[in-house]
Amino acid sequence: MLPLRNNLPEQRRGLLKKLLVSATGPLRILESHNGLSALIANDTAISSSSGTITSFDGIWISGLAETASRGLPDIELQGLTARLALCREVAMVTDKPMVVDGDTGGTIEQLQYHIRLLEGMGISGLIIEDKVFPKNNSLDMVKPQVLEDPDVFARKIAAGKQAQLSEDFLLIARIEALIAGKGMPEALMRAQKYLLAGADAIVIHSRSGRPDEVLEFARGYQELCRANQLDVPLVCIPTTYGSIKEEELFEAGFKLIIYANFLLRSAYLAMKETAEAILEHGRSLEAEPLCCPLPELFKCIEPAVRAVPKN
Repeated sequence: MLPLRNNLPEQRRGLLKKLLVSATGPLRILESHNGLSALIANDTAISSSSGTITSFDGIWISGLAETASRGLPDIELQGLTARLALCREVAMVTDKPMVVDGDTGGTIEQLQYHIRLLEGMGISGLIIEDKVFPKNNSLDMVKPQVLEDPDVFARKIAAGKQAQLSEDFLLIARIEALIAGKGMPEALMRAQKYLLAGADAIVIHSRSGRPDEVLEFARGYQELCRANQLDVPLVCIPTTYGSIKEEELFEAGFKLIIYANFLLRSAYLAMKETAEAILEHGRSLEAEPLCCPLPELFKCIEPAVRAVPKN
């Protein structure tokens, strides 16, 4: 039987917005770069000694993971249209909300076009970053990080919000000022402009090895929201500052935590070790401990289809 999911796009699209409203703790979403990794993100759960079940709340369609899985650099080479194929692949085998990495969003016309497409697919949200096209990956320490003019980016947000048809879809603004070394005042200034333009959430991105600057931003952001009488969720991507616990981030004001590229990076490492083991030993026996048993793989990709409710 195929692992097809049974929620329709219109049912799925509003899931993240509902979770953000009702959450009493941090929401976590995990990167997926193909159907198999999506099944892992969707279905993995652990239980504590008290019986509490912990799982991921949604799925992140990462630009880095999507392009790297094709063997390409993360420089907006193919554009967002190519990412839609991955969205469809993931949507077919999962039922949790999906958030898509939109890079810079392209032109206003491209952004509006893709928002309509994503809405129709049942995607919950799109994150766009305030850098000039074509952007470089934010964690690349060698390539330059060129920021877009904040007023230009704010107009792009406003145009994107005008294009959407559903109140359920979230257009999320990602601030790259700290990545570009422009400092906290610049980051907070951009946050205010994007909030007033209608952004549904704000991502503050950092490549510091410590969480200090995102926590400092969160304090300033809360003051900013109070001054403007707004309650807009704050999002973080703790790829480089992974020592901080989710509960600490939630207490600081972060409602959504994106684990952006961990499945891809762990898969790359495992595949490389397996390939080297085969070459080193001239056979596959030594590679077997690095691989899951085939029955376990079959169990993941061949579960029974969930029963379709009858009217």
